[in-house]
Amino acid sequence: KLSNDEAGALTRVALANYFAGALVMPYEQFLDSARTFRYDIERLQGRFGTSFEQVCHRLSTLQRRTSPGIPFYFLKIDVAGNVLKRSSATRFQFARFGGPCPLWNVHQAFAQPGQTLVQLAATPEGTIYLCIARTVSLSAGSYLSRPRAVAVGLGCEVGYAAQTVYSKGIDLNDTEAAELIGPGCRACERTDCRHRALPPIGKTLD
Repeated sequence: KLSNDEAGALTRVALANYFAGALVMPYEQFLDSARTFRYDIERLQGRFGTSFEQVCHRLSTLQRRTSPGIPFYFLKIDVAGNVLKRSSATRFQFARFGGPCPLWNVHQAFAQPGQTLVQLAATPEGTIYLCIARTVSLSAGSYLSRPRAVAVGLGCEVGYAAQTVYSKGIDLNDTEAAELIGPGCRACERTDCRHRALPPIGKTLD
């Protein structure tokens, strides 16, 4: 029941991409390796010959009822904060109006290209996530063709974090250390945030 031909074309691309990911990173083999490597993205890259982004996207799809992996969210953004791709097996809320929260480490990744950043982040309803972010920019092939700067974010609720290598050295019980993020300024309920760029929908600007 897609609304038009463009929607059908986008759906075909999405299904083709999903099929390719499932073919190159077969479900049970990939999940077994992910558990063995404690969800180390770079080790999974080497095991399956795929990119950082491809591994992150695949990790966010491992929710087969008989054999589920960790529920992850996945996000890809450009340097202006435009959301290019997203998927989620979590309760994580993505921004629908404006860009994502500026306190989220997926933005900070652009200041440290190629480095994997790890952050504990708390959403307004009190859920705490372990958030992983890194730039995945590729060469444009020539000096005059500027490379597209993009970053990916991957995260899970803190209850699953100990299963990952990214929890190493982090006190997962220290909830006060979590960064207070939100689903974008227009939908965020944090009225006392000094990083707010826009008033929340339905409320006046103080």
